[in-house]
Amino acid sequence: MFINTKAIGISTSLCRFLKRESDNLSWIATQLIIDPNSPLYNKGTLIGKRTKEKHITLQNVYNFLLLLIKNTKIAELPKEKNLI
Repeated sequence: MFINTKAIGISTSLCRFLKRESDNLSWIATQLIIDPNSPLYNKGTLIGKRTKEKHITLQNVYNFLLLLIKNTKIAELPKEKNLI
């Protein structure tokens, strides 16, 4: 039996991206970054690696949305309505 002791974990942003179909907030955050009509389009990155051009990570957008809708009825709406 071999144990990989040098494995590198995936970033939190990539984890959010992979869970976007089962987590509404992850889906909304992803849409805000990939939708050409969004103000975050071409400013964010999905995989979590920041560059000079893309300095907003998917995890940053997710955390912002979480704070924005915390303790509100918005969280109960379908994801498509929240995106609007």
